[in-house]
Amino acid sequence: ITVGQVHRVSSNVTTPGVDVKLDKISHPNGAKADVVFSYFYFRKGWYLTRTIPPLQWAKVFLRSLHTHRRTATNNGRPLKAIIWVDITTAVELTKAIDAMGLNTDEKDFVTLIPFDWEKRFPGMRWANLTLLRNAAGSFRYDLYRVYLEEHRDEIYRVLMSDLTDVAFQRNPFDVCMPEATGPTMVFTYESWRKNFGNENHNRRWMKCYPKEVLHALKRKSIGNSGVTFGTVSGSIKYTHLILEQIVALTECCINVIHTSNDQASLNYILHYMTHDPTVFNPTTVPMTHPCVFHGNFASLNVLNGTVVNPAGETYSIVHQFTSDRH
Repeated sequence: ITVGQVHRVSSNVTTPGVDVKLDKISHPNGAKADVVFSYFYFRKGWYLTRTIPPLQWAKVFLRSLHTHRRTATNNGRPLKAIIWVDITTAVELTKAIDAMGLNTDEKDFVTLIPFDWEKRFPGMRWANLTLLRNAAGSFRYDLYRVYLEEHRDEIYRVLMSDLTDVAFQRNPFDVCMPEATGPTMVFTYESWRKNFGNENHNRRWMKCYPKEVLHALKRKSIGNSGVTFGTVSGSIKYTHLILEQIVALTECCINVIHTSNDQASLNYILHYMTHDPTVFNPTTVPMTHPCVFHGNFASLNVLNGTVVNPAGETYSIVHQFTSDRH
């Protein structure tokens, strides 16, 4: 199995201080691309006592995505991965991607965008990796927002995904978001056994909101920020909404829960806010659906070497499979 080469062209793009230019990503036949956004930007102790994830998991992510990039149902639509990384990781991951081999027809299958967070987010406490070691989980949404606004005419569907604990078993868009119309988002639920009343981590993260919010969400299913789909218009609106929440919660995240908080912000948007569906239309899929398996506190069912749902259907995405991190 091979993956494409890192896209290497330079000019004036998105991030101050970084000389990277992204060419148009449309397919030569004019089709818009399905795009997977992710990031690899970690510091030691980035969440509690966790170590920096190994690049091995990034290779699993890219290799499995590349394997399932073409299907009979997507009409040859190109599938691209756009990954934001720190400068050191860009060098190391480029070597790893090259070592996996080069498919000349897919030379821009993956694009790495290196950047310096201090130059990109000067003076922004919510994005400060010194104050919040896992702040990349929050500032990624601003990177995604900028890219979407600049490339909206080249993209069909978007997946915003974690990187270091995600693997693909099928094309992620075929099952999770087969159609892309209007300002739609598809949020993915964790195990039906979990809710805000019985899951300690998510309940703690909701401390930054008033008590009545947690009370209202108590029996609600938990949306997972590690796998989220959207149309371009839906994703642009969503990145604006979640950034508003993240910025508003800055001091609580720094001084009370000591972590960035995109998970709580996502669930506040999904369960507590009221939306005009013509502007922002959130939909959901349960974990019994063959879209994504979220591994935290869930029973793993394996059939013929693949992770399947209770009906025996192959999940498109397996999330939270690395035991050293969960």
